[in-house]
This record gives sequence, C-alpha cells and structure tokens, in this order.
Amino acid sequence: MNILIYCPFDFNLNMNHLDQLGGIETLNLELSKKLSNYNHNVFLATHCNKILRFKNLINIPIKKLSKTSYDFDIIISSNDSRIFNHFPNKKKIL
Repeated sequence: MNILIYCPFDFNLNMNHLDQLGGIETLNLELSKKLSNYNHNVFLATHCNKILRFKNLINIPIKKLSKTSYDFDIIISSNDSRIFNHFPNKKKIL
C-alpha cells in the first residue's frame, strides 16, 4: 500500500535535532516510521529540497507532488485539507 502523509512544514529525515520538532511534525514523523515498518510504502511530504529514502519511508518535497508518478492509496494530512483536491478518488484522513 502507498500512503502519503502530507506535513507542510520545513524539515527532512536527515535533519539534525529531529527531537526538537513540534508536536504535529513529530506525530507525522513517528506515524510515517511506524507505518513503514509494516511494509507499506510511506511518502512523507514536507518542505524539503530532495527525495530521501530509508527503506519503505520516502521523504518527498511537497513541490514535487504534482509531478510525481506515484499512485497513493491513502492520503493523510494533519493541517491542510487542500492536498485532497489533488487526489479526489483516494481515501483521505484529516
């Protein structure tokens, strides 16, 4: 299953001090890690500069979402529901 977790904040998986992220960012990061442990392909969309991959967890820049060829089964967003407009026929969780 391909899961997109949309987190419109400025961080990436290679960042130092991930332990100092805010609550929503930490929630999205930890949820992404847990879901990827169950062999789901998890795409964490943040304001980052490049695609980073750690096994089944892929950190993708938000600006590349419109150009992506990935087919997501579920879209999860914690702060911004506008992402759902780009994927009208997918399961959505806000």
